Amino acid sequence: MSKPKSRVSGFLLEIVSIFLGVTIAFLANHWNEIRKDRIAERKILTELKAELASDRVDVTTNLSGHYEGVKAVDLFQRYCRKMPVDKDSLGMYFAGIIFPLLIPRHMRHSNPEGWRL
Repeated sequence: MSKPKSRVSGFLLEIVSIFLGVTIAFLANHWNEIRKDRIAERKILTELKAELASDRVDVTTNLSGHYEGVKAVDLFQRYCRKMPVDKDSLGMYFAGIIFPLLIPRHMRHSNPEGWRL
């Protein structure tokens, strides 16, 4: 009778050890996936931070350009209404409006590469 009991206990021990091995393997795989996700998150957040800093510079530059455009429109409106304007300013603002339009649109993008993982 000791042989059947030892066979059953050996069989149960083998099943438990296989179960533990598979469970540990699944846990290790899950932990590794979480670790990879965290690495990807950090990389994306780092790139987002750099892009936001770059966009902030672009917005500041664009605002400056828009303010200059408003000044130019105001100056041209005064000129068209035969109001006194500084002729030097007229040429400067005209050049400031026309020359940027000569740059092709595809060359105006600040970040042609986009995000890379």
